[in-house]
Amino acid sequence: MPQLLPETSATDHLDVIALDGAPRLCALYRTHDAEFATEEDLPDIAGWVLAWPDGSALTLLTEGEQPRIISGSLSNVESWWSALLAADLVAVQQPTSG
Repeated sequence: MPQLLPETSATDHLDVIALDGAPRLCALYRTHDAEFATEEDLPDIAGWVLAWPDGSALTLLTEGEQPRIISGSLSNVESWWSALLAADLVAVQQPTSG
């Protein structure tokens, strides 16, 4: 049975549960060379990825006029979409204070 946890932020009005098989939030994160970056070339999220412990993944590509959702594997995201979008696949977490 999942454990019910209290709210974690002021904007989180939903109940939160802890699941052993919960997906991990990742991003296809594009960085630019800071030495040559202009105001328009700030780091960019090319897509969001939900990665499950079994290696499956659901990817939301955010570039272009219409976002696309792609079902597949995390290894496919790393080898294909990361290279195609010139973006690194990174795990996402909340900033730590301090």
